[in-house]
Amino acid sequence: VFDVFAEDGSLWIVSERVAARPLAALLAEKPLTPYRAAEIASDVLTALRVLHAHGWTHRNITVRTVLVCEDGRVVLTGLASGAAEEALCGY
Repeated sequence: VFDVFAEDGSLWIVSERVAARPLAALLAEKPLTPYRAAEIASDVLTALRVLHAHGWTHRNITVRTVLVCEDGRVVLTGLASGAAEEALCGY
């Protein structure tokens, strides 16, 4: 995340574009193998451990916030919007 700001009642988040597809899109094409499902779950768990170690909570993990990159990496998105809403709106 590069910047977060509120303007005219809207919340704006400026972040890096990640070359990835939501897990939902991959699941719509075909089921994951058990091995690949375990890899993705492990990557999500690692991301959550890092977040929790910093005292943050994600609150919105879905097949849309889990992105699978072209190189196979898994990225957990959606944290910035939740954190920004908390910081700017007091949630």
